[in-house]
Formats: sequence, structure tokens, C-alpha cells
Amino acid sequence: MVNMVMERLNVLLIDDDNDDYLITRDLLADIEGSRYELDWESDYESASEQIARGVHDVYLIDYRLGERTGLDLLKEVVAKGCRGPIILLTGQGYHELDVEAMNAGAMDYLSKSQIDPILLDRSIRYSIQRKRDEVALLEANENLEFRVRERTEELAKANQALKSEVTERKRAQEDMLSAKDVAEAANKAKSEFLAKMSHEIRTPMNGVIGMTNLALETDLTDEQRHYLNSAVKSAEAQLEIINDILDFSKIEAHKFELDPIACDLRQCVGDVVELMSHHAQERGLSLTSETGQDVPDVVIADSSRVKQVLMNLVGNAVKFTKSGEIILRLDCGQGASGSDLLRFEVRDTGIGIPSDRTESIFQAFSQADGSTTREYGGTGLGLAICSQLAEMMGGSIWVESELGVGSTFIFVIPVDVADRAATPGDDAYTADAAQHRADAVRNTRSLKVLLAEDHPVNQELAETILNKRGHSVVAVSNGRLALEAISNQQFDVVLMDVQMPEVDGLEATRQIRARERISGGHVPIIAMTANAITGDKERCLESGMDAYATKPIDFEKLLQVMCELVPVEAAAISSNEDADVPPATPAPIDSEAAMALLEGDQVLLHRLIRLFLTDSSKTLDEIEEAIAASDAEALRRTAHRLKGASSNIAATRINEVARLLGSSAQDENFDAAKDQVSILKSELESLREYAESL
Repeated sequence: MVNMVMERLNVLLIDDDNDDYLITRDLLADIEGSRYELDWESDYESASEQIARGVHDVYLIDYRLGERTGLDLLKEVVAKGCRGPIILLTGQGYHELDVEAMNAGAMDYLSKSQIDPILLDRSIRYSIQRKRDEVALLEANENLEFRVRERTEELAKANQALKSEVTERKRAQEDMLSAKDVAEAANKAKSEFLAKMSHEIRTPMNGVIGMTNLALETDLTDEQRHYLNSAVKSAEAQLEIINDILDFSKIEAHKFELDPIACDLRQCVGDVVELMSHHAQERGLSLTSETGQDVPDVVIADSSRVKQVLMNLVGNAVKFTKSGEIILRLDCGQGASGSDLLRFEVRDTGIGIPSDRTESIFQAFSQADGSTTREYGGTGLGLAICSQLAEMMGGSIWVESELGVGSTFIFVIPVDVADRAATPGDDAYTADAAQHRADAVRNTRSLKVLLAEDHPVNQELAETILNKRGHSVVAVSNGRLALEAISNQQFDVVLMDVQMPEVDGLEATRQIRARERISGGHVPIIAMTANAITGDKERCLESGMDAYATKPIDFEKLLQVMCELVPVEAAAISSNEDADVPPATPAPIDSEAAMALLEGDQVLLHRLIRLFLTDSSKTLDEIEEAIAASDAEALRRTAHRLKGASSNIAATRINEVARLLGSSAQDENFDAAKDQVSILKSELESLREYAESL
């Protein structure tokens, strides 16, 4: 990045709030070595005129500008040809607004609640540099086009006038070669820019896939599940394309690095087969692995890149095989220099590859047949990336194939054999590691647990499960009470809900960690939240939490995490395996899901349903009050609580209504919310009738 430390930068803030102006002014003043000059406009039209003059180095635009929005202003000035960097500021917490702002032309997007002098300074300088790079690239392309056009005209005139002179023809040829070099340089710049943009696109795509998969874990109709499965497949295909472009761009720009470490490539092969098995099964294919006896236990290699190559090869085999089997085999031999040589083979019974195409398929944007782009999809980058990765690892890749019979892709890399003792985390490489961890959960000593959870159903559920495992629990309903409890008692571990009234889980954790810096000690804190979107885990860990769990809670995993954070062994705690289990619960409860969630405890389920219904009257009142007051935040918060509570008793239809209420709150669509309340009342009545029949 260009050094801008000594530059005096003129900043224009467009914000209709005087307090925000004063805060921004103070933030800029607090920046070390600050040389910022801040101007302020509060009126939409005046701000548009100021930006049109182009006298400022950067523009900070607030999202809220009276009747208009900062996003409207952003789109307007970009359409008019504004070439200055723009940063959108907002108090909103919607990820979609981030994406829309960047698509509209913003260089960055900042949430007001998270801005500090360092972040603001970094964002301004990053945005200025990024805009400079963007403008420079555009100017370079325009200049290149002009130069090529100009040179072409000159060559045409020269060829017309001097056809008989050999020297002029040579000069024209040299000019063409020079233009080609310039074009290649510009193409490299485009590749680097594409690498940056592909990364920014890939991040929200991961969120799309993650949230859709969460929806698939809920109770759905066959039609809904079909639609969501199609959405996941489409998103995964799009993400695969983006990842291919990003990797290819990084390799072209020489910014792709390997990270060889001690690893078990047997496990790597097993992971690939496990990850790809469901794709093979969907197509009716058999996917198996074979490992030669001479393969060493631990080698020095970049296992993630080896796995990337194998995933691509197996993925292609699944894609191009309509029936039969796919075999992934790992063998070890000796290279020409005497080093160990690992040989991976992926054999399939697919369509095969013509002999005249077995080399070209490893070139970028190439496939064995042009029709495969339409029939099978893909960018044609996967095998090119595999070839480049193999070369970077000192190895090679090739294919042996016969049309209509199948193909065998061979991937070979040299490796150094490592001592098993050099492998990080020995447990991760032992065959019985998973069983060891499971036994550790059962044999953990009794823990004193502080449970901070504001919903009574969630409290009852967690407290019951933990008590059954021999742990003692103190439950509180908000962060303030959690702080009071931890001041008066000692706990082995804290289970902290993130969204709670008065003091939320993040703030409570920060205050606990601040106290510990003075008094010493460290109590493990595990976050519990119904959200599972990009950034949630990071925010929890940044606040001082030690681990993170999403609702509905997988208590086996939660107990394992508790064991790892408080690894003190004691006598085994027996579970109540002999308890009578009543018959499975009919609709409106998903009995199978409920029993899996509550470890088969039917009595606990009945108690939780009654507790849920008791609390539902208050919840319903809060929802109706929020709708009447057009209070989107209160509606979102209450719907969030209802969603988490209904998940714990597998009340899937109520859970879906809660999700729809949350979406209506986000869109501020209160008419739709009223319709959903009517459905909610009907579902609650159905649940109440069911409970009375128990």
C-alpha cells in the first residue's frame, strides 16, 4: 500500500446528526499522527453537490439521511461519475446492507457501534488505496485500448504505404509484440484484482450455505426440503466456481503458498472419502479407498492442498460417472533421487476422455468436450489448479483414460517421512481418539455450572440434561444476574446465552474477564446462541469466551467441550438408562427429533411442553405489543426467543412461524407479522390440546 502517513486528507461526513459529527471529529482527532481535515454536510442535496465538486479525499455517508438514505446518495453520486472513495456508516446490523453497499460502489462498510480510531483510520486509508488501484486499473485499460487502437491505425497506414519494405514489416511485428506484452501485464493486474473481489464474494456465499443447511435441519415439508436442497446445491456450485477463480488468480499472481507440516495422509484419504460419500450415493455410485502397506504413518506435506487436489479429482469422477464405482488408492514408492514418493490414484468407470484431450484438460478453462460445459457445468479451472498445485509440491499429475470405459487420474508428490512424535496433537492421530473423548465426557467430575439463559424452557432443558450427568447448576435469566452470581460463588464453567435482557452475554463476558485481570483466575465461558451466521463465533471469542455452541444445543458436543475446558477426571457418572420411556409423541411435536434432543427422556419432554405453554401467553402478548407499536427490534428479539424455545421441544411448526416472524421484523413488514400471529395462535392451541391429552 502507498504510504499515506504524511498526507493531509480531506474528509467529508454526510450525516444529519450533530452528535455523530462530533463523535467522528473526535475519533479522527484521536488517531495517532492525525492529519485529517473534517467537513460536514447534513443535507442530502448539498451533500450531492459537494461530492460532485470532488475536492475531498474520502466521503463518509450515514445510512440514515432523513427521508432519503445514504444508500440512495451512494448510488446517485456513483451514477454521476464520482471517482472518490465512499464509506457507508450505519447503525443497522443487517448483513444484506453490507453486500448492497459494496455492490453499489462503496469501498467499505462500517457499523457505528464498532468504530474506534484505529478501525476508522484503517478503513479510510484502505478505501483510498483501493479506489486509487481501481482508478489506476481502469485508466491502464483505457490507455491500453487507446494505444492498441492508435498503433493498429499506424500499422495499417505503414503497411499500405511501405508494403515493399521488409524493414517496416519487421518494425510492425515488433510493435505488435510490444502491445502483447502490455496486454499481458494488464491481464496480470486484472487477475490480482479478481483475486481480491472473489474473496469478498465468497464470504457471503459461505453464509448463504450455512444458513440454508441450518434450515434443512428443521422440520420441513417435502416441497420445502426440495427447494432448500436445490438452493444448497446451487450455492455450493457457485462457491466452488468462486473458490476456483480465487485459487487460480492467487497462483497466477504468485501469492499462493504451501504450508507443509507433519500429517497423516491416510487420514487425509479417509476424510476425502467421507466428505464425498453422500455425493456418490446420490448418483448410485460406490466410493471406496485403498491404502498400500508401505505408506508411512506420518509425512511432511501440506495436507490441506493434498486434500484439495483429491477432492477435485474425486468430485470430477463423481460428476462424470453415471454408474459403477470410484476407487481412491494411496501407495508409496521411491523417487529417482531416493526420496519417498506418494502416489494417489482416482479410478472411475465414467465416460472417459479422448486420447487427444488428456493433456489439454489440465489447461485453464478447458474441458474434455465443449458439451460438458453445458451437461456437467464447471469452470474448467479445477484440473488446472490441481496441476499447478502438484507442480508447486514438486510432483506431477496426469490421466490414463479410455472412452466409454473410465479414467484413472494419477497424482504423485515427493515427501519426507516424519516421526509420529513430531505430529501436533497426538490424540488427533490415534485410531481411538473419538472413543477416548467420548469416555472422557462420561468420566468428567461433577461440575458446578452457571447457566445464564433468559428463556424458562431453555433453562429447564439445560438444567435437566446437566443434572442427569451429575453436574450442579445455578440458573439466572440475564447477564446482570450472572455477574452477581459469579461475584458471590465459584463456578467450574459458565454457559452464557448471547442475547439476554439488561446485560447481554457478550458484555457480561467482557466484565467477567475485566474482573479476572484484577483478581486473577479464569472461568471457562461457553457461548450459546440461536444465531449461526458469519462473525458470531468471532465476536464471542473476541469478548473473552472460550467456546461456542449453536441452538438447538447438541448436548453431547457441549459436554465434550466442557470436559476439554475443565479436564479433571473423577468417578464415572452413570446415566439413567433404565428409565421408562413413554410411547413416541404424535404431532404437533416431532417425536423422533425430540427424543434425540432430550436423550429419550419423555417425562422431561412433557414437562418442557407445559412450561413452554405457560410462557407462551406472555410471549404472544409481547409479540402483539411489538406489532402494535411497529417495534421491529422488540419483535425480532421475542421471535428469536420463541424460535430457540420451540426448537428445544421440536415444535417444528411453531419454530417455522417464529422464523417467519423474525424475517418480518427484519423487513419491518408488520402486516405479514399480523397474519403470522394468527397462525401462531392456532399452532399454540393445537399444542395445548396435545398437552392436555398426555
